[in-house]
Amino acid sequence: MNLKNAKFILLRTHQAALDNSERALGVVLVSGPGVGKSDVVGYEYPHDLALALGQPVGCVIEMLATITSADVRGFMIPIKAANPGELPQTVFSLPPWYPTHANTYVFEPVKTKSGMRVKFWPRGTWEGDLPDVGVLFLDEFGQADEEIKKPAAELIYKGNVGTTELPIGWRVIAASNRVSDRSGVMRELMFVVNRRMLINVTAEVQPWVEWADGLPAGKALHDMTVTFAQKHPGVVFKDAIPDGDAPFCTPRTLVMMDRMLRSLSSQEDIENNVLPMSDIAREAAAGCIGEGSAGQFYSHMRFFHEIPSLEEIVDDPKDVKIPAGRDGQMVAVYMIARRITEENASSLVTYVARFTDEMQILACGVFNSTPQAQKILMSTREYQAMLHRHGSRLRAAEA
Repeated sequence: MNLKNAKFILLRTHQAALDNSERALGVVLVSGPGVGKSDVVGYEYPHDLALALGQPVGCVIEMLATITSADVRGFMIPIKAANPGELPQTVFSLPPWYPTHANTYVFEPVKTKSGMRVKFWPRGTWEGDLPDVGVLFLDEFGQADEEIKKPAAELIYKGNVGTTELPIGWRVIAASNRVSDRSGVMRELMFVVNRRMLINVTAEVQPWVEWADGLPAGKALHDMTVTFAQKHPGVVFKDAIPDGDAPFCTPRTLVMMDRMLRSLSSQEDIENNVLPMSDIAREAAAGCIGEGSAGQFYSHMRFFHEIPSLEEIVDDPKDVKIPAGRDGQMVAVYMIARRITEENASSLVTYVARFTDEMQILACGVFNSTPQAQKILMSTREYQAMLHRHGSRLRAAEA
C-alpha cells in the first residue's frame, strides 16, 4: 500500500488502542529506499496524531544500525548489597530509546484564530511533562545485526526490554528496506515475524504529489521537480534497484536534487522562477539522481521553459502562447493541476482548451485525480464543457 494509506492505518489503530487503554500493536514498514517512510513515521504521523487527540505527542527516533546490543537493554551495573552477606545486585542503565527530555521531539496542538495547528518542539526544548502518548521509531531495523534485532523484537512486541518499559500510550514502529535492495538488510528472524504487523509500502506518484503540495513555503519543491515526477513516474517511483553503485533516482534523491539546484540558482533564475540549466548544475544533479535520470530531467526542463508564467496565462488565456509540442503541453497540464484555485480556474481551463484533443483528455484525467483541482473545477462552466466535449473518449479510457 502507499504511505498515505499506511499512515491512515497507523493513526486509526493507535487511537483505538488508546480508547481501550492498550498499547498499540508494533508495526514494521518495509519498502525500497527513499520512498519517505522516515518522514511519515518521524514527523507526519505524530503531527497528525497530536492534532487528532488534541494533546501533545512525543517521538523518539533511534537508528538501530548505529547501536550495539547493550544499547537496547541498557548497561548492566553492579550495586552493593543492602545487607552484609548478601550477593551484589545488578541494575540496568536507561537505554537510549527510552523517552527523555533530551531525546524526545514533541508535537503540541495549539489553538489559533484560524484553527488548531501543531507546534514542533525539537529535542531538548520541551519543558513540560513528557507526553503520555508517543511513537518510538526504530529506523533501519532490517540493517541491524541479529544481536540487536533480538532484544528489539521484544520492544516491538511488548513495548519493553527487560525491566525498562515504555508508557502504555507509546507505540513502537520499525522501518526497513528489502533484502533485494542491497542495503545491508538481513533475513528477518522468524520469532520476530509472528510478533508484529508488517506493512509493505509502495511508492506512488499521487500521494507523493499531495505531500509535496502540503510542504510549507520555505521547503516547497519547484514546479519543475514535481511535474517531472508526475510525467516520469517510472523514473522516480520504480520498484527495482539498478545494478551497480552509481546514484539513482528515488523520491528522496529527487528532493535532495531540488534543494541542491536551488542553492546554485542565479538571481536571474530566481527572478524567472526556474532552476539553473548550466553544465555545472546538470553535473551536480547527476550526482544526486544519476546520469540517465538527470538527462531526462533537463529535457523536461527545456519543455518547461516553453510555458508562460501562471500570471500570463490568467491575464490572457485565449491569446498567450501555448507549447507547440506534445511534451510541452503535457508538462503544462501537470503544472496547472497544482496551481488551480477558485479565482483562476476558469482562465486555466480556457488555456488548456486550446491544447490538442489528446492533451485535453490527459488534462481531464490529471485534474480528476487531483482532489483539490477536481473539487474546484467541477463547478466551472469551462471544465464542464471540456468534459462534455470529450465524454465518449474519457468513458472509453475508463472502461
